[in-house]
Amino acid sequence: MKHLTSVLCLIILFAGCSGSAGLMDAIMTSWDGAHIDEVTDQWGFPHEERNVDGQRAYVWREDLQTQQGTPGGTSRNGIPTPVISWECNRILQLDEENIVVASQWDGNNCPFRDSSNWRKN
Repeated sequence: MKHLTSVLCLIILFAGCSGSAGLMDAIMTSWDGAHIDEVTDQWGFPHEERNVDGQRAYVWREDLQTQQGTPGGTSRNGIPTPVISWECNRILQLDEENIVVASQWDGNNCPFRDSSNWRKN
C-alpha cells in the first residue's frame, strides 16, 4: 500500500509540473512571428540583451525572495529561517528584422504569480 501511495504522489507531482510547463510553452510560442515592438508594448523593456553567434536574444526576468516563518524572517524559537527565491526568465530570439523566431524560458516559478499579460493579446 505504501508503494502505491508513493507512485500516486509522484504521478500527481509530475502532472502538476507538466501543466505549468505546457502553459509556459504556450505563452512563449504565442509570440512567434511578432515584432519586438509588440513584445515591448506588452512586456516592457527587456532586462538584458544577449548576442550569441550573431543571433540576438532579449531576456525578461521576474524574481521574488521570501522568508518562511514569522515576519522578520525568524522562527518562533529565534532561529533564522531560510530565504526562498522564486524566478522565471523569458527569452525571445529575434531575426535581423526584429521578428521573434524562437523562444525559451527557465526558472522555478514559471509562469510567475503575475503572468496574466505574458501571452500575446
